[in-house]
Amino acid sequence: ANAGIFLSHSRQGFAREIGEWAQGTCEYGLWIATTHELLTVALQFLIVRQQLVNQQALNSKLDCSAIEAQLQRIQSSLDYIAKINTHLTYLQENTEGIRAKAKAMKVEILGALTSASQALNIVSGET
Repeated sequence: ANAGIFLSHSRQGFAREIGEWAQGTCEYGLWIATTHELLTVALQFLIVRQQLVNQQALNSKLDCSAIEAQLQRIQSSLDYIAKINTHLTYLQENTEGIRAKAKAMKVEILGALTSASQALNIVSGET
């Protein structure tokens, strides 16, 4: 084999630097680390890469630069998806913090209303 896929169920299965997609080469060939969601993309990407390598040697009429440009578009889009997911994670973490603060404020409001009602009941009972 001259290619490999490292697969994880989710982004959390990889280091933060990898996220949902990373690729590289080693002495055995191209490798991709990705999640189940992008497995089909990874397989197709590796197939196209391998076909490009094979055809470059055999077919001088092949417009390799056009195909490389498409592969670069794919890589740029995957990088952009990674950035979007990073921002979404940040938003999600902050949203949870805001929800917790809102919940604490509701408890505070209920506590203040209870105290005010009790104070009014005490005064009503004295008169």
